[in-house]
Amino acid sequence: MVRTVYSEKKPAFAVEAAGVLSDIKRTLNIKLENVRLINRYFVEGVDDADFAKAKTTIFSEPTVDDTITILRGLKE
Repeated sequence: MVRTVYSEKKPAFAVEAAGVLSDIKRTLNIKLENVRLINRYFVEGVDDADFAKAKTTIFSEPTVDDTITILRGLKE
């Protein structure tokens, strides 16, 4: 089974997203309020225990990232 993990910096740590927002506003002159950068990882060949551990040790840093395994409106 292929599993999907989404990882996003918590707002206080979203420095890269803030930079992208600034670039878009300045370079393209587009009015935006927010930009979110979400990393998507596909994981295959691991059991449930290893997958649960990998979400918080390999694919994210729990103190600065939020992780989810399903996006709203989409089935896993």
